[in-house]
Amino acid sequence: MEKKIFAFDLDGTLLNHNSSISKKTLETLTRLKNDGHIISIATGRSIQQAKDAWGLFPFEINGVFNNGSVIKINNKIKSNNLSKKFLYKFIEELKHIQVEYHFSSIEYSLIGRNRDLDEVKKLNHIGVYYDPDAKNSEMSLDYIKSKIDEGVDFQQVTIKHEDEYLHKNLISNVIKGFEKEVGFIGVLDVYTDFNVNGTNKYSGVLEIAKAEEIPLKQVYCFGDNYNDISMFEGEINSVAMINAVDILKEKANYITKKDNNNDGIHFFIEDILKI
Repeated sequence: MEKKIFAFDLDGTLLNHNSSISKKTLETLTRLKNDGHIISIATGRSIQQAKDAWGLFPFEINGVFNNGSVIKINNKIKSNNLSKKFLYKFIEELKHIQVEYHFSSIEYSLIGRNRDLDEVKKLNHIGVYYDPDAKNSEMSLDYIKSKIDEGVDFQQVTIKHEDEYLHKNLISNVIKGFEKEVGFIGVLDVYTDFNVNGTNKYSGVLEIAKAEEIPLKQVYCFGDNYNDISMFEGEINSVAMINAVDILKEKANYITKKDNNNDGIHFFIEDILKI
């Protein structure tokens, strides 16, 4: 049997509603790993945000993080960093609007909201996902700027705003002058991720395939949302979860018969690929 790569989005794909991998699916992936296949995740999350998920595996896996801006291959990490000039402009734009923001790097995963401190304290999901300095609980824009000043490289910035007009206006202002350098993609209806132009999940999976010397026809990518589209437009085998957004199912080579809460990945591998 030819060696294959299986790359999985996390939320809505590999993970169920409990943010876990079912016992049956994990057993299937462990068997594939033991048979010599490559298991990887391909997520919009940062490495720090994804640690809980990849910690569910009883073996080492490869990974594409921050929509392709960070790639982990056999414990070696490569990153595509946003420029300081762009990040400084982004911070200045954020000061003029009430918006939730998330600055992701290999070492840090910093979240804040441009509101009054009393409001921030009420939002217990806003703060620091991971800060090795552990000196700050509210991630102010000034604090994040200080990290950029110190030389911390950030690979992705995410914004969330429930006002569609203000959201689009912010995107337009931030990107202006950086169109060739920075790309962005919407996730759900209110999130937007900003990354170095040309980096996406597909480019990340390609790097893993090249490093592992696996032909693209032996690569299978699974996803459910808009930031998975890049993996569904290339030469690899694309698998949409049955619970995926319509555009993904329209582009997919395959669609699972069951969703992420009912072992869709396990049954696809067993019933369709018959591995």
